[in-house]
Amino acid sequence: MKRMGSIALVSMMGLAGVGGCKKGGGEAASGSSGSGVGGGSGGSGGSGGAAEPAGCPALALTIDGAPSKPMHGFAVSLKNGQYLTEQVELFDSDAITCANVLNNGFQTPEGVIQVRVYYHPQAQGLGTDAYTDMGGGAGITLIAKAAKEGEPTTICVPKTAFTPNAGTLSGKKVEVAGAFVGRYCGVLDLTPK
Repeated sequence: MKRMGSIALVSMMGLAGVGGCKKGGGEAASGSSGSGVGGGSGGSGGSGGAAEPAGCPALALTIDGAPSKPMHGFAVSLKNGQYLTEQVELFDSDAITCANVLNNGFQTPEGVIQVRVYYHPQAQGLGTDAYTDMGGGAGITLIAKAAKEGEPTTICVPKTAFTPNAGTLSGKKVEVAGAFVGRYCGVLDLTPK
């Protein structure tokens, strides 16, 4: 499945999405189901299991009520002209690398779960491989931005639920709360040429 979320995000400065897209926000999640899924673990490029940031709990992520597998986090700065948006992507595969997430043509491998959060002072939201929940970012905060490649970027997400209408998780209820932590890979320039 071609990863279209980053393209949608760059277009979102004008609030136009690509791929499956929902404007208006996800529903508030109820209950406390979820696993204590961390921001990632070592492997080939994961975030290294960063400590819980102050004021933001460890990540809890469920898909249709079932806890996700361990997730491996990567962070990029999405560039669109003068705009920079911070994004943390989590994958349930340790085969993903920084080279993958910095490649605009990267396609999430079949069967791999990808969940992402993005933060810009004027636009925040969540998404999956081919779906962006535009406007679902109420309360999303940038906790820490990496100063250089290899350092962690952390974005905190309040308890949120959404149901993608496209991609690998189409029709599945995704519930998320806590710290998205990813090892910073660099800038992905999506500025139209």
